[in-house]
Amino acid sequence: MAALRATHRDQAVNETVSEYYLAQEIETITEGMLIAIPENEWTMVSHVNSAELGNILLYMASYIDLKKYKKNPRDPKKPLGVTRR
Repeated sequence: MAALRATHRDQAVNETVSEYYLAQEIETITEGMLIAIPENEWTMVSHVNSAELGNILLYMASYIDLKKYKKNPRDPKKPLGVTRR
């Protein structure tokens, strides 16, 4: 989320981006990458320092279409005892 806020400064990331949908996408893509990319290819990523990892995250975040992860606003909660029609 911090990388998104840093690269999409002109948009209200906290108010528009669903952390749930974003996490779901990361989980799905990670599973596929772990299957498709051989383990020895991951060594280059495991050896980067914090600054390099931050730069990688910023680079990737700059390409994300925030509309794909838009929050679905929830209706206000109804008081107890009130039924919906």
